[in-house]
Amino acid sequence: MTRIKRVPARGLFFAVFAFSVLGAASCASALVLIDKDAAGGHAFAAPLREPRIPEQARAHIRDQAAFLPAATIRDAPWQTVTDGVEMLEWKVPKTKIHNRALKIDLSRGALQVLGYPQSIGADGVFVAKTAAAFARQTGAAVVINATPFETPSGPLSKKRALAGVYAVDGAVLTPPRARYAALGFTRSNSAFIIKSQAEPLPDDASLAAGGFFSILEDGAIVPFAATSLDARMAVGISAGKTTLYILCVQGSGGIFARGMSYEECALVLFWLGADDALQMDGGSSTSLAVNGKTLAGRFGIIPANLLGFKFKENAD
Repeated sequence: MTRIKRVPARGLFFAVFAFSVLGAASCASALVLIDKDAAGGHAFAAPLREPRIPEQARAHIRDQAAFLPAATIRDAPWQTVTDGVEMLEWKVPKTKIHNRALKIDLSRGALQVLGYPQSIGADGVFVAKTAAAFARQTGAAVVINATPFETPSGPLSKKRALAGVYAVDGAVLTPPRARYAALGFTRSNSAFIIKSQAEPLPDDASLAAGGFFSILEDGAIVPFAATSLDARMAVGISAGKTTLYILCVQGSGGIFARGMSYEECALVLFWLGADDALQMDGGSSTSLAVNGKTLAGRFGIIPANLLGFKFKENAD
């Protein structure tokens, strides 16, 4: 059962939920939704579409309010980033988790899906840049980090070598790693996820970036033998492949901050509306820029390749 507390707000909307992911009677933490513009608000209970959660996956989903119930997703104050992009923020104070979710309408004709870098040398190495720098350079409304990487010149260097597939304009620039999944986009901006990078890309693929593992497949949460709680960058797509969901998870407790498990990310993305999802590079590489402003990025660490989403409204 969802319990809602409505309070007048001085620019903030607080919704306190007592609910359980797995059906327990209570939860360990309160959920705080951030809405800097609302003067108040409300949410209504609504039936929750049920994901398929294998028993092994349930062990890695904590019984606390780190997740959004259906009513919150439906009625929460999503903030408009630009036409076609909305963002929702929420915190779980006792766990110091700070989450941001974005949904991007891929069906809008004005959308451009961008990738950095556009080319990579024969040695597989390129110079990285921050998500905010790429956003300012291109006018992208949203920029996220993508593929895991290696640092061939040492951890202090900006030189990167991708640990997985990366393709631009249909040309594969770095080799695939079969154990990992990948996110891609066609020339018509339809999104797709391949569960293994060993699978061939669609003939009309315009951009693809490898991540880590597939975490949600046809509405079923994928279980993992081991788990950890960390900062995350996860992406999901709707069944119709026309909506992209981005989940950025950060802990606000400094170097010892904890985030969420793969299974918890999968559950949130499912509730947001995704049917399939995968983890991109995470941990200290987790990076998010919205309208040129850095919203996620730890300790000055620069990730490797980037994905940007730009609409004509953001053109220079």
